[in-house]
Amino acid sequence: MKTNTNSVGGSLLTEFYDAYALYFVRYIQEMQKEGITIDAITIQNEPLHPGNNPSLLMLAVFQADFIKQSLGPAFRRHSI
Repeated sequence: MKTNTNSVGGSLLTEFYDAYALYFVRYIQEMQKEGITIDAITIQNEPLHPGNNPSLLMLAVFQADFIKQSLGPAFRRHSI
């Protein structure tokens, strides 16, 4: 799913944006089932931190595209 085919580093290939968006949808839905409200998410978590595994790098321009093309629409479809 990533440009470097490794769990550490690399960037998400654009053809997997929708799958990644559904990961967030499912995460929020499953937490809601447990009575936990998620008020905010981050798309990535310290991707340049040494030893951070797994990780991926998504620069701001790609984050904007991901949110506009995949995450926002997925959230709307699932009433999040």
